[in-house]
Amino acid sequence: MRRLTAAVLPLMLLLASCSGGTAATGSAYEAETAARSYIESYDARDGSAICDAFAAELKRSVEEAAGTLHTDCPKLVAAYIGYGEESDTPQFRHVTVRSVGAQVTGDVAHVRVREALSYETSDPQRAHIETTDVIYLLWRDGRWQVAKPGAIYYASRSAYQVPPSALDRPVLDSEAGAPAPRRGIAPSCGGTTLAHWSDPNDDAPMQVDLTGVAARSLPGATCVQFSSRSVPPPGTIYTVSLEQPIDLDAFRPLDASVRVGHAGELSIAADDTMVGGQAGWNGDVLTLVIPQRIWPVDPTAPVHLSARLDSVQQAEPLIAHPLVGGDFIHGDTHMGAEPPPGVASAHGPSADAQPPTLEACVDAWNASDPGRAPIGYDPLGDTVDSEAPSHPAQQGFIARSASVGSLAGTCRADFRLGSVHAVFQQLPDGNWYGFSFLNPDLWQSAPNACQAVDGTLALAQQCAPIQVPPAQRRPLLKEYEHFARRRALHAVSGGNGPAWWAGPRLHASALALPNPDIAWAARALAAVVYSWQTLPDDPAQPAAQFQLVVLTYHRAAAPASLPCGSPCHGAYTILKRIDRGSATVLLISRVGDAPSTRDVRAIVSRLAQLRS
Repeated sequence: MRRLTAAVLPLMLLLASCSGGTAATGSAYEAETAARSYIESYDARDGSAICDAFAAELKRSVEEAAGTLHTDCPKLVAAYIGYGEESDTPQFRHVTVRSVGAQVTGDVAHVRVREALSYETSDPQRAHIETTDVIYLLWRDGRWQVAKPGAIYYASRSAYQVPPSALDRPVLDSEAGAPAPRRGIAPSCGGTTLAHWSDPNDDAPMQVDLTGVAARSLPGATCVQFSSRSVPPPGTIYTVSLEQPIDLDAFRPLDASVRVGHAGELSIAADDTMVGGQAGWNGDVLTLVIPQRIWPVDPTAPVHLSARLDSVQQAEPLIAHPLVGGDFIHGDTHMGAEPPPGVASAHGPSADAQPPTLEACVDAWNASDPGRAPIGYDPLGDTVDSEAPSHPAQQGFIARSASVGSLAGTCRADFRLGSVHAVFQQLPDGNWYGFSFLNPDLWQSAPNACQAVDGTLALAQQCAPIQVPPAQRRPLLKEYEHFARRRALHAVSGGNGPAWWAGPRLHASALALPNPDIAWAARALAAVVYSWQTLPDDPAQPAAQFQLVVLTYHRAAAPASLPCGSPCHGAYTILKRIDRGSATVLLISRVGDAPSTRDVRAIVSRLAQLRS
């Protein structure tokens, strides 16, 4: 079996425009015929023909995956054709080859195929797609063999994730372990520094150890420089994430990447297309220039910057022992809270699982000395407060009546506390956690359970009054206020100035919620948000929605107006400007339902510096 070697590489680059074969290899026509036959095998759902077309390395990788499922390559490939991961996934039906053209260089053929794909879907825009595929072939054993499966492999199974290097030239095993040749001269990268971050050495494999990233503003462009311990090998990808605020609600994001491919070839992508971008090397520093029309940068506005360097060699079938791993510089991006050790993901069971019965939920609440359900579960973000114990202690009495049911396939208990109610959910780890917000008295289901003095629940439509000793009562509202204070202190710790707020709770349900994104967009030291609802006198009218934000600035540093994009559709308005000590505080509210003048006066009277 013939193998490509490094000696072939210069010839491949010099003869990239050649379209004919030699006596030792197949012709371009034969390559086109092989690629067409390979694509049409997907239309015929012929798993055997597809696997027979694969080069030995590609077939071996598919066979390994098939072996874990106790099947073989033909059956696995055929089973995935027309597969839909979810009920609304477009399902592949047919592919038609519109045109095909091959370039042959040595014993490698680069075949471009224009394909028309048909899908069964409720979305007419996704039912018929035309695309250009690239099939790479190797001349072995007297025939052209498929070295990489091409886009059709993923399109026929409606794959959600496609390797970014799927259409790049195959990376050879002989080049996979060495630094890639440095191709391309680094573009100029002077200008105003927007953001920069460093990363320690030795926190990732040396070949993908990212040590720094910087973003600078150039006339008509943004320049990003990646520093690493060494030039990575072919089959790696640099990615930068940039974000600037347009106003307090909207942001301008960009994810741009540079792939290091076969023979050091650099390929640029940003949201799959970035025409006019440039990339090149200056020593071990890779420079990427992003045109202004792709990401219009405001040099005076703050920038979120993060970067990563990853190996994608696992998607290269010709590499016998692919490099695995990567490195990530978080920068100042806001990362979601991580579950504490021992706490499972908040995701519930699969959609096929039957929801628990009311009796099962009551039993789960009452089981083996009911434990204290700590506040900290965010059902929207699937997170658990990192300070919440995963093995709670005794629980205590919360409220006489409760509503028991299921939410996302897991048990839920909802307790009414005057004009608000608190919801607890059992996570897959078996423990119960309280939602990290209080609910206004608008959505609670009808009570169907009663809580006893010892904290246990029993299903019932009516609850007789009981006397509960003070020592047995759980001070849940104080717990919520303590949680809100702790959350706010954690968010502003390490800040470069004071932070002011209006206390842990406003208008019953409005728990203080620090919002670093609003603070960043408003150029403030801190932002604390309060959101609540009130019912109108007329039940036919919708509830009034309120959102008030306390912004803290250094004294006299608060802006006269809030940032707003062009065209400006301001979402917030300034209600009050207050100087307190070394700080200036702005009270702003979302345009629409605004707090009354009396409410604003009451909130101003509650303003205080956030302290532990």
